[in-house]
Amino acid sequence: MNNLREKHPFLHKISVLMDSKYEFFGISFGFDFIIGLLPFWGNLTTTAISLFTVVYSAFHGVSVIVLLRMLLNISVDMVITAIPVFGNLADVFWKANAKNYKILDNYLQNPGRTVKRSLFANLAILGTYLAIIAGCFYGLYRLTVYVISLF
Repeated sequence: MNNLREKHPFLHKISVLMDSKYEFFGISFGFDFIIGLLPFWGNLTTTAISLFTVVYSAFHGVSVIVLLRMLLNISVDMVITAIPVFGNLADVFWKANAKNYKILDNYLQNPGRTVKRSLFANLAILGTYLAIIAGCFYGLYRLTVYVISLF
């Protein structure tokens, strides 16, 4: 990561500040967790900060597939933190900024391999999202059928 750290030190600072600045009982966390404790605005703010790395990468010619993977990491972070209390605790373990920093570093070192891995990761995350959405719709359907059967 020295190459990326030397070329773009600000991205490294964002990653460390947001995800691993502090440590408590061996668990590292950063301002992503702290700011995320504020309902709605905290999560909105941390997401906007996380998007900076993606936008910066886009302006420097990173592949669309890799950018999509970075956006999906941020979207998983958003979905996790949308769950009150549990989401904020889980956010300590899903470090989207650190993941995106590592993806960008890997891309600069070996673009072809990173694009290939990102494609598989994108398919896995999107597949999981579709399964969750389908499960929610099926649950709503079953609930509707049950409520109608009560009358």
